[in-house]
Amino acid sequence: MKIYKLLMICLIAINPSIYSQNFIKSDGTSFTGTTDGTVHLVDVDSDGDLDCFITGDQGGSGFQGVAELYTNDGTGSFTLVSGTPFSGVESASSEFADLDNDGDLDLILTGSISGGRIAHMYTNDGAGKFSLVAGTPFKDVSVGDVVIADLDGDSDLDVIISGYNTTAAARISEVYKNDGSASFTLFTASPTFDLANEGDVDVADVDGDNDLDILITGDTGPSELTSLYLNDGTGIFTKDVTQSTLFTDMRDSDADFADVDGDGDQDLLINGRYSTSTRTAELYLNNGSGEFSLVAGTPFTGGNAGTVDFFDYDNDGDMDVLLSGYEEVAPNRNTRLYSNDGLGNFSEVTSETFTGINNADVAIGDINGDSKKDIIILGYSSTRIAEIYLNSTATSNASHILLNEEVQVYPNPTNDIINIDLFGEIPESIDIINSTGQVLFSTNSYKGIDISDLSDGIYFVKINFNGTSYAKKIIKK
Repeated sequence: MKIYKLLMICLIAINPSIYSQNFIKSDGTSFTGTTDGTVHLVDVDSDGDLDCFITGDQGGSGFQGVAELYTNDGTGSFTLVSGTPFSGVESASSEFADLDNDGDLDLILTGSISGGRIAHMYTNDGAGKFSLVAGTPFKDVSVGDVVIADLDGDSDLDVIISGYNTTAAARISEVYKNDGSASFTLFTASPTFDLANEGDVDVADVDGDNDLDILITGDTGPSELTSLYLNDGTGIFTKDVTQSTLFTDMRDSDADFADVDGDGDQDLLINGRYSTSTRTAELYLNNGSGEFSLVAGTPFTGGNAGTVDFFDYDNDGDMDVLLSGYEEVAPNRNTRLYSNDGLGNFSEVTSETFTGINNADVAIGDINGDSKKDIIILGYSSTRIAEIYLNSTATSNASHILLNEEVQVYPNPTNDIINIDLFGEIPESIDIINSTGQVLFSTNSYKGIDISDLSDGIYFVKINFNGTSYAKKIIKK
């Protein structure tokens, strides 16, 4: 018995996270709790910390949609911004990105408003002041999704909008091409996607050909679907019937791509329901060519109207996952964290307790400037909630804080200024390197780096942390 007790003490000393809770709910959160909405952690005012944007139904009689922006003081204390131009929305989707290549984050917002639906674009002045852009070609939708990504390989950001459209009185999934200045055109050369709502749209390079492919899940009306479309590099997509048939068709669903087994390709986890009420969360491993195989015996508990979010919660360099949703077994609503061993084998972290939610969304990022990923969960429990969980895990070094694909340099291409999104991390130095490997100059700043004196061409941005570096290619034109 003494030996057993000594062994237990040693185990606790070696890995206290096994027996302790590392995510601590923050008291006094000022956010409005909503359902059927979205939550984002983004730096809208270019001050180096993550602000918060929340949409959805706050409850009560009649229409109660909100769209609220909260600025962060850098320590995780948020203040509601008054007088924003955003339309309050329910059954919402939203996404931030630099649409006009001016170095700040703009917004596309869709959802139901009082008396109709919207698909609005708002541009940012760089200080977090947004303006509604009139005359966009986007079709209004609700109960859909918005994805912003370079789909045609021209280095600007295009838009996918899906959901239920008022005019068509039907579901739509459409691609809009960007001319580089946030002027968009419906891409009619793209094929007709399978049409669904109450699902998800995700992009990833699944077949290793350096362009972004598309996954669509959701409710078609009579049934559900999961469909994969491969990109030819110009934004023209072809349905991969073989892989689409392999996946379980799901609605009330969410999905996310990540390299879970460390082999350099994008694997897939889908969480949702099929048939009448069967819930499941299924992991598919990619062989690097876009051919997937279902992993049997995973510990994941599936839930509908929930979320899937990959992130490295324990700073060990692999992708863990947070799942939420309405499960088949009481207490039904759950939010669960699963740890990855680096080879794609997951185990539930039962020491972590989050409020269980459905009709949910999740945002992950460093809220309080301590170089650790915190969590905001949004959705319905016994009431509508928006809760912050601060991460108290021990940090080692930056190589365990960020993965290379998380580091973003924008705008890209650029003609003068670049910014680097490091999710609140602070680099030691940043080197600008030409195509022959020569360091042209170094800086400690990661916002507003001026490269206007450089000739047009390809350069590399090397971001240096404690013995670790990340390299990103940029185009100067």
